[in-house]
Amino acid sequence: MNAAPTELGGIDYASSGHCGLLLHANKGIAFDLQAIRRANPGWRLARFRAVAGNTEAASAQGGPVYADLWVFVDGQSRFQRRQINRINGAFPIAISLSENDRFLTLVATDGGNGIAWDWIMFGDPRLEMLDASGREVQRENVPR
Repeated sequence: MNAAPTELGGIDYASSGHCGLLLHANKGIAFDLQAIRRANPGWRLARFRAVAGNTEAASAQGGPVYADLWVFVDGQSRFQRRQINRINGAFPIAISLSENDRFLTLVATDGGNGIAWDWIMFGDPRLEMLDASGREVQRENVPR
């Protein structure tokens, strides 16, 4: 079995200084924003950011592959790209969050030609936070 692909837009998100969330088609992951708020009192969730795309362009047989990428907040689509592959490149995602938003859900689905080779990467995904004064928190200062 081959290792899952970790490169997108010329960056290997498995390398030092980066991180990635890789989803195969027809998979998703939901984050409870209220639980994150409770774990970080005094901080406000401002937005979700990532660089995203499909890490594959072709199957082992050389045929094109396509996947769809979705970002939902409380079940409402806030971002989507349909029938993408590595040829489409990487694109930024920035989703503003309000204090009433409860769930952030990231989803990969089949782009219409089967789920084989459909890998959606969220590169350097992060929830950006504001401190009590409304200043953006530097990444290294975010509570863990």
